[in-house]
Amino acid sequence: MRYKQACADANILGHLYRSGESSLLSRFFEQVLVDQWILDEIKRKQRDILPVIEGELSNASFLLLVDRVELQGRQLLSLYETELDDMRNLFLPPDEGEKRVIALARATGVGFVLTDDEKQDGPYWSIERGIISHVEALAFWDLVYMGILDGGYSDYIAARESYNRICQQGYHPPYAPGFGSRMAAAVRRLKDKEWFKQWCQARGVKAGVTIELLKQIKQAGW
Repeated sequence: MRYKQACADANILGHLYRSGESSLLSRFFEQVLVDQWILDEIKRKQRDILPVIEGELSNASFLLLVDRVELQGRQLLSLYETELDDMRNLFLPPDEGEKRVIALARATGVGFVLTDDEKQDGPYWSIERGIISHVEALAFWDLVYMGILDGGYSDYIAARESYNRICQQGYHPPYAPGFGSRMAAAVRRLKDKEWFKQWCQARGVKAGVTIELLKQIKQAGW
């Protein structure tokens, strides 16, 4: 089961494409929307991934660029700007990308915001606490956890290697929190969400998989 669309922040695109783990996106989503501001941010700050991002955007198959012309064509520009004004009351001026991603998701009716920004008062934090409604936030570690449940890895070691590649190659400097702590956090955060329960049911995920994962983490000292 793949969800139709998600909206992505620049950070998670950088972390996954830089580390060669972008298949985590296409495993769970048919299409990822990229706000024009996010592309401009990548041009300014993440030029190393720009060729592959622009290549995928030019095909408009998996990554889809959404600019003002696109929004106007969908008759969503006014709604997008209203949502953006609302986000400006919640986030600081430097967090323009985060505002745009959430505004785009809410204006287009997309249910998922993909972001690795976990700082207090940031998008992941604010969505999880219900300050921002009608969207769900997923970070790369959530996608790794879902990949484990979905059979996307041959075993837990392969999942940990994928996680570590993202941490070491996707981040500069490397992302410090370990595989075990992030998987445990994903388990706690997602287990009671209705959409997640429905996804697990649709994919035939057995509850024992999570229990075995947590046992393995503890036994291996991960």
